[in-house]
Amino acid sequence: MAIINGNATLGGAIYSTGLLGIYNVTFINNTAGRGGAIWASNPYNSTMANIIQNSVFINNHGTDSSAGGGGALMLTGGQVQISYSNFINNTAANNGGAINKNNGTIIGIFESVFENNSANNGGAIYNTNSNLTISDSLFNNNSANAGNGGAVYSNTATSTFLYYVNFYRNSANGQGGAIYVRHSINSTGSNYINNTASQGGGIYSIPDTGDVSVQYNRFVNNSNYDYYLNNTGMSKTPNLSYNWWGNNTPLVYGIVLTDWFVMQLTANNFSTIVNSSTNQPGSNVNLSYQLILYNNTTNTFSIVDYGNLPDFIVNLTWTGINGINSELINAKGFYSEITNFTSGSGFSLRAIGDNENLMLYKEIIFANLTISKTANVTNVLNGQRVTYTITVTNNGNNTATNVWINDILPSGIIYLGSYPSGDYNPSTGIWYIGNLNNGSNVTLFINVLLNRSGNITNMATINLDESNLGINNTNVTISVDPAVNLTINKSSNVKGNVVNGQTIHYTITVSNHGPDGATNVVVNDKLPLELVYLGSSTKYGTYNPNTGIWTIGSLAKDGTATLIITVRINTTGNITNIVNITTSDMNYGSNMTNLTILAIHNTSLNVSAKFSNDNKTIFFTGKLVDEFGNPLSNKTIKFYLNGKYIGKSLTNENGVAELNYTKNNPFKPANYLIFALFNGDEEYNYSNASYNLKFKEDKNNSTNNTNINPVVANATMKETGIPITAIFLVFLISLGLITKKR
Repeated sequence: MAIINGNATLGGAIYSTGLLGIYNVTFINNTAGRGGAIWASNPYNSTMANIIQNSVFINNHGTDSSAGGGGALMLTGGQVQISYSNFINNTAANNGGAINKNNGTIIGIFESVFENNSANNGGAIYNTNSNLTISDSLFNNNSANAGNGGAVYSNTATSTFLYYVNFYRNSANGQGGAIYVRHSINSTGSNYINNTASQGGGIYSIPDTGDVSVQYNRFVNNSNYDYYLNNTGMSKTPNLSYNWWGNNTPLVYGIVLTDWFVMQLTANNFSTIVNSSTNQPGSNVNLSYQLILYNNTTNTFSIVDYGNLPDFIVNLTWTGINGINSELINAKGFYSEITNFTSGSGFSLRAIGDNENLMLYKEIIFANLTISKTANVTNVLNGQRVTYTITVTNNGNNTATNVWINDILPSGIIYLGSYPSGDYNPSTGIWYIGNLNNGSNVTLFINVLLNRSGNITNMATINLDESNLGINNTNVTISVDPAVNLTINKSSNVKGNVVNGQTIHYTITVSNHGPDGATNVVVNDKLPLELVYLGSSTKYGTYNPNTGIWTIGSLAKDGTATLIITVRINTTGNITNIVNITTSDMNYGSNMTNLTILAIHNTSLNVSAKFSNDNKTIFFTGKLVDEFGNPLSNKTIKFYLNGKYIGKSLTNENGVAELNYTKNNPFKPANYLIFALFNGDEEYNYSNASYNLKFKEDKNNSTNNTNINPVVANATMKETGIPITAIFLVFLISLGLITKKR
């Protein structure tokens, strides 16, 4: 159905004051003072909606320049829903080239097209005092010739909602090339492209006390600021995050933006949002493009969901050694390419999208580093120290950056220290050098202790930012022979001098202090002729007394073997017993030890005494002989009476020493203990003897003399001898001369 060339004061084709439904109708060349095609009025709060669907409005005109307007529609009060309709070339002498909506509650426009409409204000739509919702619609080349809102003018105390709306090439002589809005606005997923105005080519906003939420929209090439915020009287903070502003530098007025999308080009670890060039290392370069979120406050970038942001096309062009290639991609996509380069070659990546023309030029830098590693020895014994020398040289024309060496010491090596260039961490094996100028070199010395045998290979590898044309790794192998640390010790169970004929025990101890187990361990302990072998015992191997060989065999690290040999002394003088050790392995320890003992003669001392006839003198006699009964001459014998030292006398060639002890008065009848002592010397052992001299009054004047067998002590003594009082006490008790007092 079509209505053509209608003419009236109100509503050139239709005048309505009730419920209106228009479906599939075309209105062409209709004219009225207000509402060139339709004039409709409903009560302000009416819940009934006028519906216009699948209709077309072309070349309709509202001619009243003093009030109202609406080149196609003049709507007052109530609710209006317009969908799937086209408004083309409609004009109004006042406001609202296609639609003028005054008062009422809601106006909703869905999936409709507004093109080439014009008016003083609101080239396509002029709305006052109604909630306005526009979704999935197109506004192209509409104009506000004398005022504001090239496509939409919305002056309402409520809200304006714009979802997925495209505004192209709309213009206003005043403010708001695409939209002029007062109070609240919510726009998402919409395009604002090539719109013009004296202020705010995209959006001109006066929030007052309303809310502003403009997110995930695309603003491109709008004149005099994409978004112009008149913040006079503004009471709430507007939210203009997550928009793409046509290039990486937004053009807004009246607000400081926080987050917005930018185009970013990256070469390896270098990223830019402005035209840049970089000299970077590496033959494999990862070049990439991405639309990324930039935070103006923290100057950081982050990858976020693009939400409702409209799609748009970016032309990527890359120029390299293989020529020029280009590709059109979705701006919200991710492009990445790994390219191989030769030293000195360059590469550019250009991204052109909307008003952004971003280029990254990269020149590839190669390094020429060599590494060498040596050891101060190539064949060495286990347990010895070794010094590794690592030298890194820059033979190239450029400075090598972020250079570090990976040298993890293998098992069997104990780290002792390192010096001097850079910092070496033995735990991680990393020697950090940093930047290394061309023509220079650095050296690291690592001191280690070998802790195992066999071949030990140590490798060092260069790491740096650039691709290296030189030698990246090196290694050195050390041949480590087994080694042991055997010690041998020999001791006896006696201290000081021993006497001829005495039995003693030798103890031989062999210990392996490592670092390896010892093999074919043999001890040679050939007993001297002065010792008579009596027996031996060991848990390790066997001992042959004829050859003196103790065959141990293998002795583990930290192991100990013990041999006990029992002998009898068969001479006097110094007796030295030498023992040594051999093994198939290199021995760091002591291979030999010896033990010397001094063997002396045993002695026997006899003592006797008698009184003189007047009983005033006691005659002491002592005789000293060796273990064979031979008399010993020129030896000092000391005499004691009842524990009191009387004097001393030298023995004669018969081994006899005599001493007389006289008192002024006769001795009284009693038992007298006579004691004689030889202290010994470096050849003869000490000995002593005692004698019990009984004296009682004898009317017959018989001799007072009683013989007692001598007591001989066989022990090594110091020069001072043994305490005489103790010997007397023992002797008296043995004779029963001292009894316990009851």
